[in-house]
Amino acid sequence: MEIDKRKETKYGTKIADEEKPVLKLSYDDINVGDELEPFTKYMAMDMAIKHGRIYSDFYSGHVDKESARKQFGVAKTAMQGAMVQGGFTPFMVRWLRSTKPWICGGKADIKFIMAVNSGMTLRYRGKVIEKKVEGDKKYVVCEAWAENERGEKVAVGTTTACFE
Repeated sequence: MEIDKRKETKYGTKIADEEKPVLKLSYDDINVGDELEPFTKYMAMDMAIKHGRIYSDFYSGHVDKESARKQFGVAKTAMQGAMVQGGFTPFMVRWLRSTKPWICGGKADIKFIMAVNSGMTLRYRGKVIEKKVEGDKKYVVCEAWAENERGEKVAVGTTTACFE
């Protein structure tokens, strides 16, 4: 009885209910044609600078506005491709509601088609295009893309989730 009281907030909301199943997608829950829940990511210059520090990139157009003007011909820094690519992982994990199908054989095959500048907001979107079984593994293949505020695609490709 005392344990149940600790799980409840003063507003009567339970913090966790282990009796209810975790809502995650299974291979059988997914159908070809399903649209994936969009994921939004704001691309901040601070992110590019922190990422640049990891690779000792202190002077390129990814981290310095003057270099961006000289290197890319734009007034804002262009985000590293890894920053754009990195949005596909939380996009897939949020949709699947589980990390397992992504960590256990998931992949993203992405092509960049437009520069992404700091200050842009990207929306990651996708659609299930194929389900297949290979051996003891089941795969869900999705057409996936990231688009800017104007709805222009900046990265396109496929993502694959693997169910064991």
